Amino acid sequence: MTVRPRSGTETLINYDGLVFRSAAPETADTDGAGPIGHYRQDGDVVWAAFAGGKVVRGALVGRCDSEGVLELTYSQLLRTGEIIAGRCTSVPTVLEDGRVRLHEHWQRLWPELGTGVSIIEEPPPLANRAARQTGEDGSVMQVIAGAGVYTPAADSEPNHWVEHLVTKDLSVGTYSIPAGGLDDQRPHYEDEIYVVQTGAATLVTSSGSAEVEPGSVVFVPAREKHQFTDIREDLTLVVIVAPPYKSREPAEAGQTSAAAAGASVPG
Repeated sequence: MTVRPRSGTETLINYDGLVFRSAAPETADTDGAGPIGHYRQDGDVVWAAFAGGKVVRGALVGRCDSEGVLELTYSQLLRTGEIIAGRCTSVPTVLEDGRVRLHEHWQRLWPELGTGVSIIEEPPPLANRAARQTGEDGSVMQVIAGAGVYTPAADSEPNHWVEHLVTKDLSVGTYSIPAGGLDDQRPHYEDEIYVVQTGAATLVTSSGSAEVEPGSVVFVPAREKHQFTDIREDLTLVVIVAPPYKSREPAEAGQTSAAAAGASVPG
């Protein structure tokens, strides 16, 4: 991330699209996994949905001042059936790598009074793939920005791959191959669906071949050899992988299964 001044407003930090997590013991499961919060912002209005760990579902809503301080109300349903509500003041700190950390000074108002401080922060980029997960029970609607947009490969690379979204059941990414380029992928251990956005090519698999163009939707089962060949125009593919990409790859191949990430929420 992520400190991005908002054009046309006086709000220092744009929280729109940010994800926060922590492993606070009061909301974490026995394995240390806690809630993950997805934040949105429109002007000085900020809201968020969160779930995971001990929290079935929760919500925040409030305002952001010119220094990025959030004044919020919150409510959450715990797995025990208990409903908790209150308010909090979240004070941001910008870390050296540009990520935002929030110190949440919360005041529980229902069912009993209480106060405390929780610390949540953005996950390090690429350091924990599971931090992009929505949580076991916390899936929320979201527009996947950048999905299906062609990205040129770096000078030394034959193609470009970016992963946009990971949940416990699937992942979504965009695969870009330039005209005349090379598809150097190996068979995967997960099922895949390719949705062609731009370009023209021939998909060759161990069970057959097919010409693909914008609008083509192709299913490739796990472990089937496949390669896009004769790439006549820049090829852009939205790739849906189930279960998530590389989640079934054997440990000897260097894959560590994604672990649930945690996010603290006000007490």
